[in-house]
Amino acid sequence: MPNPSDTQPANPLGDLKKQWNVLLAATTALMATIHTFWELNSLDLSKAASGFATFTVSIVLGLMILPQIKYREKCHARLWWKVAAVALVLGTAAFFSYLYLQSSWTVKHNDTVLYIGSEPVDEGVARFLKENQGLSNEELLGKYASWDPGLIWTERSIIRRRLVVAGVYVLCTPIFAIAMIAVIQLMYCATRKE
Repeated sequence: MPNPSDTQPANPLGDLKKQWNVLLAATTALMATIHTFWELNSLDLSKAASGFATFTVSIVLGLMILPQIKYREKCHARLWWKVAAVALVLGTAAFFSYLYLQSSWTVKHNDTVLYIGSEPVDEGVARFLKENQGLSNEELLGKYASWDPGLIWTERSIIRRRLVVAGVYVLCTPIFAIAMIAVIQLMYCATRKE
């Protein structure tokens, strides 16, 4: 005897209704990811870093779907606890590294963040820096460079430090995203009935 569902015509709207939540979530994630590329085109490094961090979190969310599906039983709660703990430690280390680098390699003047380079622009500046090692970066920029780091350090060394600070910032976000996903999955697994 044939199955009644085999003889009825397919209902495309019914199938769409069943998959609507998945389709809506996927479309939202895709649009959010595409939006980050507009931020990446910015000349403002902090906006570009923020956009790239959002993009990496979107990728991490996508990559974490398979492990979440595969490791979802009560016995996997310990695994997710370990993932959350390791990600939290790594994320915290990356965050404090970011804070350290930002405080060491930047000076705030008015509402502008100025980056400190590592290579003097010429031998005269190198000699001056060596003779005046007690000067803070604020004193150096304010008294001797009219708040222009390019008069003291090479543009290349300033850009390199800006990119390192931005890179460490971007590194924090996917690590913390993994920690949050692992905690949510840990709670799901731990409260699941056998």
